[in-house]
Parts: sequence; structure tokens; C-alpha cells
Amino acid sequence: MKNNLTFFLLGASLIVLLCGCRPTKDSTPEVPPQPTQPEAGEEPLDITPFSFLHSGSSADDCFLLELTREGLGTHLRAEQLVSGGNIVDTLVGRDVLDQLGELAGTYHVDRWDGFDKTNQHVMDGSSFTLNLTLADGRTISARGSNRFPEHYSEVYAVIRALYQAQMEQPPECGAVTNQQDPNAPKAITSTEIVSLSTRFFWQDADADEYSQGSHYIFMIEPDDHGGWLLSSAAPTQHSACVDESVLRRVQSLISAYDLVSLNGRYHVTAGLPPEYSPASLSVDYASGEHLEFTVDGAPDMAWCAAFQEYFINILDTLAPEGGNAT
Repeated sequence: MKNNLTFFLLGASLIVLLCGCRPTKDSTPEVPPQPTQPEAGEEPLDITPFSFLHSGSSADDCFLLELTREGLGTHLRAEQLVSGGNIVDTLVGRDVLDQLGELAGTYHVDRWDGFDKTNQHVMDGSSFTLNLTLADGRTISARGSNRFPEHYSEVYAVIRALYQAQMEQPPECGAVTNQQDPNAPKAITSTEIVSLSTRFFWQDADADEYSQGSHYIFMIEPDDHGGWLLSSAAPTQHSACVDESVLRRVQSLISAYDLVSLNGRYHVTAGLPPEYSPASLSVDYASGEHLEFTVDGAPDMAWCAAFQEYFINILDTLAPEGGNAT
């Protein structure tokens, strides 16, 4: 009996010892991750040109905001992307871009570069396209449709407030901004396009009285696979991978309409109807040459009709359901 008791006590002691050596599972429920906060002390980004386009379900949510450093000031353009929408084209202080640079540094907008995501399960909602260049030559591009990068809400709130502040200032109807870059060449030797962006208002000449036309924005940029990505940012977001044949065709349109003759020109009249809202084209060539202009649009502006028809046909063929096609 005494031996049995001894064995029982030794066994119990061993069990206690072993249990005491094992780590016990924490019964505290797991705390969900908290929203991240911007890191303190981030350096502001030195932005030179800045472009932000936003599309939403209401007229107030469809806008374009562009800022470019110009001498000691900043050239600001704010445009409501709806029929008859306001356009503000003015000069503001350098501090406006400086404030955006601080915002971009605080929320690490440089980490957005390359963001390109679409939630194809949402029919409505909102989308954005961001393009900016830093003083050191770096570029940051991001786009999303119902998918957004980290801290997007904070950045968007500031950009929208800046846009709304400009819209609350009534435009001076008839005011003309007329500038010409004297160094812009009127002849470009290269025909090898590496990137392009264009925007204009276009309305089918055969449309009925109820058709109000739309603002169109198209871009061609190199992709990560040695090809190019053709995308539209307005009136809807589409994108499709294309090859050199598309760039050659675009160059043939540039030549056919002698668009290089407009190089360096900026002529914009405030307060015009939407069909006369500014039309712009920016093209970079492999040679380093550059073609860029912005002029008042017109219903009979043939190059806009040609670009719209060509790009829409490609996107309707390659990305007929919207979103992205590769």
C-alpha cells in the first residue's frame, strides 16, 4: 500500500512538472489591427506638375485638378467634367503645390506608384487617376476604380477641398489666357512615340438634341512587358494592352492634322460652353522631343473626332466590358 502511494505521488508530481513547463495558450481575444497612422517627420515631396482626375456618381464628384509650377507661382486648372461644367484657369501662389507636397510626403503618396486596381463587382462608386512628377525627375502614377491605396481618403479630402474652393469662385467669362513657348519646335524629327495623353470634349455631329457629349481623356504609357497600355480616364475607365501599330497610327494622325504646328501653344478662353472647352495633347518621343499644346475646343475640331473614334474602337474591341484587358 505504501509503495502504491509513493508511485501515485511521483506520478502526480511529474504531471504537474510537465504541465508547468508547457506554455499555456493566451485566452485573451485577438485585437483587430488598428488603422495605421502616417509616420511623423516625413519629408514633403517637391511636386512640379500635378494632375488628379476623379469620377463619381454625381456631377460634383466628376472633376479634374491640374497644377504646374510656373515661375514664382503655380498655374492651376480646375474643371467640372460634366456638360456645362465650370472651368477655372488661373495663377495661384507656390504655396498651393507646397501644401500638396507636404500632404503627399505625410501620407507616402510615393508608395502609390504603380497602383492599378479595379473592383469589377461594383457598378457605381468612384474612380481616380493620379499623375505627378517630382523635381528630381521621379514620376508617380496611380489609378483605381472602387479600389484605393492606403490613406486615399485623407489625401482625397484635401484635394477635393482645394477643387471646391476654386469652383466657389465664379469664372471671369471671356477671359483669355494666351501663351506661347518660344522654344517649342514646329518640326519634330522623331516618329517613335513613347507616351501620350490627350483630353477634349467631343460630341457626335449627327447626335440628336438630347445628346450632350462627353469629356474624353486618353493615355498611352509603357507597360511592364515591353508593350504599351492604352487607357481612358473619362467618361469611363477602360484599359487595354496595345502594340507599336497603335502608336504608329497615332503618329499618322498627328501628321495628318499637322498638330506639331500647335506645339507650345496655350490659348484658353474662360466661360465658354462645354463643346468649346480646352483640347490638349502631350506626346513624348524616343528622341527626347516633346509635343504639347492646349487650345479652345470646337465642335468641328477634326483631330479630336479622329482620336476619339480610333481609341474608342480599340477599347471597345479589347475591353468591351470595361475595366482592364491584357
